[in-house]
Amino acid sequence: AIFAIVALGVGFFAGLTVAKEAMLVTVKDYLNRHDFYDFRLISTLGFDKEAAEKFEENADAVEGAVSFDILYHMGDGNQGVIKAYSITEEVNTLKLLSGRMPQSGDECLVDSKLLGDSDVGSVLYLSEDNKEEDLERFAHGAYTIVGVVQSPLYLQYERGNTSLGTGKLDGFLYLPRDGFDVDYDTEIYVRFLQDYDLYSQEYAGFVDREEPYWEQMAKEAALGRYERIVREAEAELADAEKEFAEKKAEGEEELADAAQTLADAKAEILEGEQALEDAKKELAEGEQT
Repeated sequence: AIFAIVALGVGFFAGLTVAKEAMLVTVKDYLNRHDFYDFRLISTLGFDKEAAEKFEENADAVEGAVSFDILYHMGDGNQGVIKAYSITEEVNTLKLLSGRMPQSGDECLVDSKLLGDSDVGSVLYLSEDNKEEDLERFAHGAYTIVGVVQSPLYLQYERGNTSLGTGKLDGFLYLPRDGFDVDYDTEIYVRFLQDYDLYSQEYAGFVDREEPYWEQMAKEAALGRYERIVREAEAELADAEKEFAEKKAEGEEELADAAQTLADAKAEILEGEQALEDAKKELAEGEQT
């Protein structure tokens, strides 16, 4: 019995040891096939689209993306909160389980955990309960589901938290870039072609070496967008002030012209009244004569 217990324990230990390595190899292969990112740069103000292009020379793949949380509902009454992403081509590529990829801005891909093959062809609506500023970020109010996908951004069943609705995300949604109505990126993904093992000291050291540089790059890009927005706002304000000054000068000139016209009219009236008095006097003298 003691021998059996020891053998069973050794067997479990050996199995767990092998399973860990096998799981790490499987996950690493999956992430490599779908080009999973190494760094995700985010900014509450967003990044100009040109920012991702400037970063390309310092990494193997850099791609800007957009993501927003939004309330949705389906025709069958199903509703909740979903995170909408723009489809990326070089980083975090999707695994299409059924259907096809979107061909226009009003088509979408949905989370395989949220909806199934039978929902392909259905329409997903953005709820009217959303704030106006949230709805304005999307180019359409409804999107036709054309495919079901898995995303390397979600390796487990939890979909994360949100400030909308119940505070919990039900799933994710992928749209073509023209499915959004924004001219900036909310995040930039950075990927390096390295062969470090997951959770290894080598990979941790690599990330530690690269992190300060990319943090600085993200700050500079976010600051650049902020300064550009401020400059544009100041230019618009200056133009408005100039237009106001021009309109004010025109108005004052028109007012001065009107005042002069009025003065001239009064002078003409006085002259007319004087002429009338003279005519009356002449008439009286004529009658007297």
